[in-house]
Amino acid sequence: MGHKFPHAEIVGVDASPVSLDSDEVPQNVRFEVDDVNNDLSHFHGSFDLVHMRMVQMGILDMSTLIRRLQRCLVPGGMLIIIDITHELWDSTHQLVNVARLDDDEDTSNAQVSGSWLARLLLGMLLP
Repeated sequence: MGHKFPHAEIVGVDASPVSLDSDEVPQNVRFEVDDVNNDLSHFHGSFDLVHMRMVQMGILDMSTLIRRLQRCLVPGGMLIIIDITHELWDSTHQLVNVARLDDDEDTSNAQVSGSWLARLLLGMLLP
């Protein structure tokens, strides 16, 4: 992105450090380690564009985050969010419930059915 738009200042934010070859990172690009689930007031009014993708599984409250990100935009700025749904559907187009409640004690009769992905996830959830 920095090579394509050399006139723009680009800030990458991630919860963990980014390991890149510094010779390949353009001068107009910098990275910050930050958890977007926390306060973002240090970014308020800073960006023409905020682009967030594929982070939904790490977000504690998406509605709150969207409001926080909107405050990081300048007037007329744009927020772009790209993600996927994390719901699983079976071959009959029914939602597959692979989660169990914390108070479910007996999982010995749990049924492992559905797609292989659903089976994998259910297997990971069972003790």
